[in-house]
Amino acid sequence: MSWETINKILGLAALDQDFLQELLKNPVAAVQAQGFELTPEEREVFSKIVASDLSEFSQYVLDQLGPDRQEPHRQNNSSWQTLAWEQSRGADWIHLYLKYKHSRVYLRLSQ
Repeated sequence: MSWETINKILGLAALDQDFLQELLKNPVAAVQAQGFELTPEEREVFSKIVASDLSEFSQYVLDQLGPDRQEPHRQNNSSWQTLAWEQSRGADWIHLYLKYKHSRVYLRLSQ
């Protein structure tokens, strides 16, 4: 799976509350039900996710699969942080506020 695919999964979760609830309950099954295929490493990471919302879920995926992840014997301290996110009432867009090292990133994802 590529980061493009992970972004599609997170974008779908942001726009589809039913998918988000399934993703939080059983991430591997929810992703596979939508036709996304996971590598063995990704399947292992997704099977261990315990998150109460999309922000926690996204942060865990980034920490475990992101480019700044640490080797298993080191403390995992990703440089990326999810600061906040908000969704429109009509569910046609989501705003993500991220921090990378000393820079802040704002994304608006539209359906």
